[in-house]
Amino acid sequence: MMCLCSPFLANEVRNIMLSLEAELIDIPVYDKLPAPVSAHPDMLFYTLSDGSLLTDKGYLEQNPEFFAKLEQRVKIRTSKAGVTDKYPGDVRFDVLKAAGVLYGRIDFAAPEAAEDCERTVMVRQGYARCSTLYMGNAAVTADAGLYRALNADGIETLLISSEGIRLKGYDCGFIGGASAYIEPKKTVVFFGDISCHPDFKSISDFITRKGHDIKFPKGLPLCDFGSVVALTRDQDVRRHA
Repeated sequence: MMCLCSPFLANEVRNIMLSLEAELIDIPVYDKLPAPVSAHPDMLFYTLSDGSLLTDKGYLEQNPEFFAKLEQRVKIRTSKAGVTDKYPGDVRFDVLKAAGVLYGRIDFAAPEAAEDCERTVMVRQGYARCSTLYMGNAAVTADAGLYRALNADGIETLLISSEGIRLKGYDCGFIGGASAYIEPKKTVVFFGDISCHPDFKSISDFITRKGHDIKFPKGLPLCDFGSVVALTRDQDVRRHA
C-alpha cells in the first residue's frame, strides 16, 4: 500500500509502517496552508473512486518534480476549488469518505469529491477526515456530529475525548491525523504513544474488537501530522493505460 504522508513523521513511526510493507511517499510543504498543517496529506489530496488523486492546482504547479514522479504511479486531477490559508478554504479535501458516503462541510468541499460519492452528509466539522480514524468497518472520533452521522449510517463509531493529541500552534490535534490504517495488514499505526491518551483502553478495546491490530512507538508524544492518503498498488496508473 502506497501512503502519501507528512515529511515530518518520526522515524519510529516510519519504521513501524515500513515493517507492515507500507510504501511511504513524503509530500512537499504547501505554503498556502498555515505552517503547522502545510504538509498534512488530508488537506491536500482526496482519493477518487477510480483511484485517481484530486489535488490543488497551485500545489501541483509549485511542485512539478514531485508530481511528475507521482504521475508515473497514479492519475492526478486538479480541483476547480482552490485551497486557501484560512477556513473554510483550507478544507477542500478534508472530507471523509466511508462506504460510498461523503461526510464533512460539503458546502466548502471540492465539488469533484461530492460528485464522486453516492450520497453526502453535512456535518459541522470541517476537518472531517482528520477528525476521524476510519477502519473500513468502524471509526473513532472526538467529534459528536461525526459520531452521530456515522452511527446513523450503520458505521459503529467510538466517541473519545478531544484531549491527548498534540498539534503545534493549535489547542489539540485529531485522532485521524495522528494515525494511519494499514488496510492490507488490518493494523492501525499511531503517530506516538497512544497508551498515554486518556481514552486508551476504550480505543484499544474497540479497535481490537473490530478485528484490527494496534502498533505505536512507546514514549513518543502522540502528534497530529495529518491523515495519510493511501493508494493500493492495484490503482497504479499503469492499470489505467
